[in-house]
Amino acid sequence: MATGETILTFKDVCFEYAPLKPLLTNANFTIKEGSKVTIMGQNGAGKSTILKLINQTLFPTSGSIHLRNRLAVSTAMQTIPPEDREKTVYQFFLKHVHGAESGLSGRISNVLQQVDLPDIAHDR
Repeated sequence: MATGETILTFKDVCFEYAPLKPLLTNANFTIKEGSKVTIMGQNGAGKSTILKLINQTLFPTSGSIHLRNRLAVSTAMQTIPPEDREKTVYQFFLKHVHGAESGLSGRISNVLQQVDLPDIAHDR
């Protein structure tokens, strides 16, 4: 797979939660492999909606969204649900990875190392 390959495309994507109250109108963008992307905007501008469209928990009213085959998309929650607050890092991710448990400790350790946090992934 070549660097710079398109991994996500929004083409004329429209989305509305209620009729005649559009949140996105003809959104168009492409993200290439290796890109670093920031989504910024005021509250209610549609940032979380865009992530939900990418994760396919919401679907566009019109237009199309194309994800590269086998692309894994992850997002972090803004808050941890009360029922998960007593879990270890490993237990939390085990609950939320849905079928990607293989090598989970190593992946957690790698991410923690990249952000200069102590490796607590083994606290099961």
